[in-house]
Amino acid sequence: MSDKRTTKNQAQEARYRYVAVEEQLSNEETSYVSYGISVMCGDEEIAHVSDISTNRAEIERLAELCTAEELAPEHLGDVIEDFLVEGSLSLT
Repeated sequence: MSDKRTTKNQAQEARYRYVAVEEQLSNEETSYVSYGISVMCGDEEIAHVSDISTNRAEIERLAELCTAEELAPEHLGDVIEDFLVEGSLSLT
């Protein structure tokens, strides 16, 4: 006999969480703080995109939106590309 709660619990556990991550970076000219996004599945980081923006609030908002919309990790690159092309999040 199949238990529907098990299936539901497995689906909830598989939900991805997107987290803004502060990074101390440097290049040949300077050091700077930038923000990336980590993709979490439970306690495990399964993907990370570094150095997206120096705007903390925008990256936190983007990470929250990706989590809320239950974005599949394979689409994160496209979402970040759209974010960079647009220059900011223009959601109301």
